[in-house]
Amino acid sequence: MQRTWETDKSTTSTFSIDRGKVSGYFLEPPADSRIPAGTYNVGPHSGPKWQGVMGLENVLGYKGILIHPGNYPNHF
Repeated sequence: MQRTWETDKSTTSTFSIDRGKVSGYFLEPPADSRIPAGTYNVGPHSGPKWQGVMGLENVLGYKGILIHPGNYPNHF
């Protein structure tokens, strides 16, 4: 995950999985609310709100970081 753009309302990052076979963008909260940029393991997640999505594993200080559809900052 690499940071590409940030405002006072959101942060945009690029990501790739499996050496670039899957790639895209993350939209995250701004500055102190976002997870650290870095390399993370990804695994399947199913729960009451989000089913059939992927989650980031071993994010220091965070739990339940999910990769799910969203188009706007107000989807947080």
